[in-house]
Amino acid sequence: MIELSSLPWSVTHVKSNFVNHLGHIKTTIGTGFWLCACTYRRKHIFVTNKHNIDPLLKVGSDYKLDSISIKLRKLIKENQSGSSFSLSKETAYFEVANLEESIYSSESADCSIIFPVELKERPADFKPFTAFRIEDIAGTSFFNNSVNITDYCHFVGFPGNNSTRVPWWDHSYSAPISRFASIASNPVTYLSFEHPNINTSDIVLVSGLSFSGSSGSPVILDQKGVGADSSYLSNSDFIKVRCKNGFYKNSEILEDIASNLIVSFEDKNFVPRRLIGIMTGHLEEEGAQNHMHSGLSYFTRTTSLFPLIQKAGFEKHAMGHFMSKNFAENSLGV
Repeated sequence: MIELSSLPWSVTHVKSNFVNHLGHIKTTIGTGFWLCACTYRRKHIFVTNKHNIDPLLKVGSDYKLDSISIKLRKLIKENQSGSSFSLSKETAYFEVANLEESIYSSESADCSIIFPVELKERPADFKPFTAFRIEDIAGTSFFNNSVNITDYCHFVGFPGNNSTRVPWWDHSYSAPISRFASIASNPVTYLSFEHPNINTSDIVLVSGLSFSGSSGSPVILDQKGVGADSSYLSNSDFIKVRCKNGFYKNSEILEDIASNLIVSFEDKNFVPRRLIGIMTGHLEEEGAQNHMHSGLSYFTRTTSLFPLIQKAGFEKHAMGHFMSKNFAENSLGV
């Protein structure tokens, strides 16, 4: 389950420096977010748009990538053991140390990951913070069976990151903001929204306002209906939870009712909240002055992340049926 209370701290800035043969440097800033394998194995992966870190897409073929830095937030210990902490306003950029061996980018879709993430000169109290687990990623089956046109979603990022305007995100905590959207094109995975001004694949169109700086924002499908997110609980896990809370005492009947426990707490139309994409860009009204926004934006489906994660070896740090099923159906090459 996506931890909404942690979401503002999981999304952060990524800064890329590009240099040409004359030594001229161009710096760009976009959005990215952290993803972890599971709660207890703190193996982190960083996700963003390919065009945030690829010089050919961002600044032209005369430049090459010189460095990538990711912004982290300082954690403040509230007790001696370090089991309790608070988040400070203090943030800082830390340069990725192992660029050549840690960047994995899709050839056809606008997404990239960094894994493993090694940051130069990072103090121990500056750490990645994530609301997303790998189980939160929507795969092919989820898109084809649980996502529909007109569904509501949100994306969280840093809009307004350019020199012509004051950015719209929270300046006090350097925190991202959430924006609303709805699915505007057919989301099934055998279709990708196509438009002459979109030069990438695995795309879903949304009715929503994404602006410069939002590229790399996680796109989250809103929960539909009422129920429990069963992807996090096996039947045996659920039995243990109910027993601990005193609901079931007779161990002999537990196995008989195991298959019905989760279903009984859900309506048949329940769809859990899921990470469904990486916000990628927007369409502008043709012929409009000052590049007027059309009201339509688009994101790259999370299905394009699975081949990258597998190539990076990150799936070795995750466990369970979810992983084997999703990597089998989504690993179609990068």
